[in-house]
Amino acid sequence: QTRQPNLEGIGEISLRRLVKEALRMRPARIVVGEVRQAESFDLLIALNSGLPGLCTIHANSASDAIAKLCTLPLLAGSNITSAFVNPTVGSCIDLVVHCRMLPTGERVIEEIASVSWNQSTSTIDVVAVAK
Repeated sequence: QTRQPNLEGIGEISLRRLVKEALRMRPARIVVGEVRQAESFDLLIALNSGLPGLCTIHANSASDAIAKLCTLPLLAGSNITSAFVNPTVGSCIDLVVHCRMLPTGERVIEEIASVSWNQSTSTIDVVAVAK
């Protein structure tokens, strides 16, 4: 669980640190409740090493979720570029399940999309498999 720093500015436990620490424990899979910042980079590194996992991300569609997942790792540092992130996302992410909340508060699956890296066009293909 993440923790804010105390009044002296010490004791913070970031989600990025937790993802890195989880990898040291040789897990069977990794689950991140919500990626919002640079921890998405560490998650991609884990997934790229063959570790199965999943995460949640807030976006308006399956395609928007992939676009956001391609942008968030860039927050990890100036040496992280789209040239690395985009093919990594395209090859590490298999499916996106996009959910929507109804006015009643019930969540429903709006779309399931497959994700793949298109080597010939150097783009990520997001294809709806169920709507």
